[in-house]
Parts: sequence; structure tokens; C-alpha cells
Amino acid sequence: MGLGPKAYSRLSPKSQSPIPSTRHRRRRRDDGGAPIRGGGGRVGHRGPPAMSAAASGERDELADSLAELFTNVSLMVRGELQGTNSQLSLLEKMNRRVAEEYNNYGDVASGLRVFVEQLNEKNQSFGEYVSQIDAIDQQVTEFEAVVSMLDKHVSLLEKKVKSAYNIAPTQ
Repeated sequence: MGLGPKAYSRLSPKSQSPIPSTRHRRRRRDDGGAPIRGGGGRVGHRGPPAMSAAASGERDELADSLAELFTNVSLMVRGELQGTNSQLSLLEKMNRRVAEEYNNYGDVASGLRVFVEQLNEKNQSFGEYVSQIDAIDQQVTEFEAVVSMLDKHVSLLEKKVKSAYNIAPTQ
């Protein structure tokens, strides 16, 4: 239910706010009996005597409508805030989970770093053996050259001995 300019004009001059008062005001009694009924909304102020029950009913309807409006708006705002709070709670949980994952990755990375350091130490200790193997390989190559030369020399000597004794060459 929308409120037009006429609805705001019915509000008391003292309070231009559309928020209805939750306090019931007591009005001064003329005759010691019932409180004075009238317009204006101020205590002790007599409104125009022509104010009818219909105007009073409209005022109550307006107050009820405004109370309902503000109740609904407050419920809507509360719902929005609860939704935002839920989203923030979910985001916080997600951030914690991601932080745990990154901590796990850090643990894996530090474990890998230690493993690589150990491999480097082993590689350095194998460096000494590699140099020894290279030296042995060089010596074997030199021995092969000597053996090849000795083999050629023995072959030459064998031919000379056979030619000296006239023995047929065997192959």
C-alpha cells in the first residue's frame, strides 16, 4: 500500500515522521471522565470538533499500514543481513580451507627441498668416483693401445720366425 502526500498531511504537526508512535498518550479530561478525543495528536490539544470516527479510523489504518510497512522493511533488511552474514561465513570457511591447502603445499615443497639437498650431497660424493672411473677409463684406453701395438709386434715377430724356419703361414 503506497502512501501519497495526503497520508503524510494527516500526521501530527509535532512529528513529521511516518513512523507511528507505540506509546498511547493520555489526554487531559474535562469532566473527569473519558479522555478528550480530537485531532492534532498533542496532549491536551483540542482538535477541530468536526473530526469524525471515519477520520479516526483512517488514522488507525494509516498507523497500522505504516507499522506493517516498517515491520516488513525491517524483516527484509534482516534477511539481507543474514544472507550477507552467511556468505561471509562461507567465504571465511573457504579461505581457511585454501590456507590449509597452501600450508600442505608448503610442507611438500620443504620436503622436496630437503630431498634435493640430499641428492646434491650424494651427487657430490659420486663426483669423486666419477673422476676415478674417468682415470681408469683413460688407463684402459692406453693399455688397449699398448696391447694393440704389442699384438702387431708379436704378429711381425711370428712372421719373421716362420720365414726363418720356412713354415707355411697359418691364418
